[in-house]
Amino acid sequence: MNKKNKVSIVIPVYYNQDNLLPLYNDISKKLFSKKDIEWEIVFVNDGSKDQSYKVMQELASKDKRIKNINLSRNFGSYIQKLNTKIWAWKLSLTNFKALKNFTQHIN
Repeated sequence: MNKKNKVSIVIPVYYNQDNLLPLYNDISKKLFSKKDIEWEIVFVNDGSKDQSYKVMQELASKDKRIKNINLSRNFGSYIQKLNTKIWAWKLSLTNFKALKNFTQHIN
């Protein structure tokens, strides 16, 4: 039995209308051309007022592996990746402080 590896790529988008199609093409053609990988792209529009979200919608209409999230405003400069299985062991004090500052702004 061939089990496929599953990969989700989350891409923040902020005034990037001209870069989305080339980025999508690069990901789909070069990085994930292997048959053993099942992948998706999650574009997160972070309050762009240009045509970024329209481009995201066009890409999603052509490829079911694309998911879009449209936020009304930019929520910040930091991102923290957490693995729910091992987060308690891997989260450093520095990352914890950044995450704490981030969550204070959105609560």
